[in-house]
Amino acid sequence: MKQFPRTVLALTAARTVVNMTRRFAYPFIPAIAERVRVPVASVQSALALSWGVGLFSPAFGVLSERFGRKPVMLGALGLMAAASLLGALVPQFWAFALVVIAFGVSKMIFDPALQAYIGDRVPFAKRARAWGAIELSWSVSLFVAAPLTGFLLEHTGLQPVFAVLLAFI
Repeated sequence: MKQFPRTVLALTAARTVVNMTRRFAYPFIPAIAERVRVPVASVQSALALSWGVGLFSPAFGVLSERFGRKPVMLGALGLMAAASLLGALVPQFWAFALVVIAFGVSKMIFDPALQAYIGDRVPFAKRARAWGAIELSWSVSLFVAAPLTGFLLEHTGLQPVFAVLLAFI
């Protein structure tokens, strides 16, 4: 891989956004429940369902073998963008639930394709370094998403959170 640093940086940025869609809500479950006018337990249930889709990740893993790594990663980001747009436009609980479930499905599609892409493209001797950089996305995602989500929820509402996620995608 001739453009190793640039590729790893791009993949790290993409995975940071993917992880932001999964982590933004947890510190703010009560505030989100208030915004969509449902009990806290309803928001927790929607988030639990979004993680439950992980049970189907083996089925999603084969997508990149059939359609290619990049197209599948881009498709997953496209699904996230469409879900973010729905969340930005519709301020109702059903939309929130659908959005976070779509985020879960997207991550289950994106991550296996990313892992396979790294395996295909990064020389074995550099793979640990690449994964070390890409794994920064997990902590960076919360570092970025939490304060941004908190600010937006306090000053504007839930829909701008999804609009910002859409902008990042």
